[in-house]
Amino acid sequence: MDARALKEFLEQVRAGKVSVDEAARRIGDLPVQHVADFAQLDGERALRQGVPEVVLGGRKSPDQIGALVAKLVSLGQAVLVTRMPPGAEKAALSAAPNGRYDPISRTFSAPPETGFHRLLRKAALLREADALVVCAGMEGALPSVVGGLVSRPVIAVPTSVGYGASFGGLAALLAMLNSCAANVSVVNIDNGFSAGFTAALIARQSHRARK
Repeated sequence: MDARALKEFLEQVRAGKVSVDEAARRIGDLPVQHVADFAQLDGERALRQGVPEVVLGGRKSPDQIGALVAKLVSLGQAVLVTRMPPGAEKAALSAAPNGRYDPISRTFSAPPETGFHRLLRKAALLREADALVVCAGMEGALPSVVGGLVSRPVIAVPTSVGYGASFGGLAALLAMLNSCAANVSVVNIDNGFSAGFTAALIARQSHRARK
C-alpha cells in the first residue's frame, strides 16, 4: 500500500464503506505479508520509500514469482521483478490483471534517454538529466569521463564484461572506486537495479523541488 492507496482506503473508512475494525486489521497486517511458506514481503515499504518491495526473480520458481506478484497486486502496488528466470514471465503476468512489462525507469516515473552513440555529441543532453547511470566493463573508464562533463550525480555500474584480467568486473569496479571525478558514486558489479533505483529517487526529489 502506497501513500495514494492509503489515502483512498482512509476515505473509505470515513465514508463508512470499511469498518474501523476491518481497517485496524488490514493496517495491522500490512507490515509483514506472508506468502505461502517461502517469503515475507514488506508491505509498508511503499509508504516509507515511495516504491514497493521488488521481487528478486533469481533462484525462485515461476510459481513462487507468481505468488509474490499476486500478493503485491492485492496490496494495490506496482510490481517489479528483477532477474526474471526463463519461463517465469507467464506466471508473473497471469498473477497481475492487465499485466505488462515496463522498463524500470518508467516504473519509477523517470523517463529514460537512450541511444548515446557518441558521447561528446550528446553532452548537452547529458547535462539536462537529474542523475546519470553509467555502465561500463573492460577498464571501467566511462563514468569518470561522464563525471567530468556534467554537474549531476553519476552512478557508476561496473559490469562483468571484459577480457583476461578483468576478474569478472573487479577491474572495472576498482577503477570506478578510484575515479577522480567527485560526482561519481559506485554500486556493485552488475547491480544496475540499485543504480536505477537511486537515480529515480534523485529525479523524483528534483521534480518535487521544481514544483
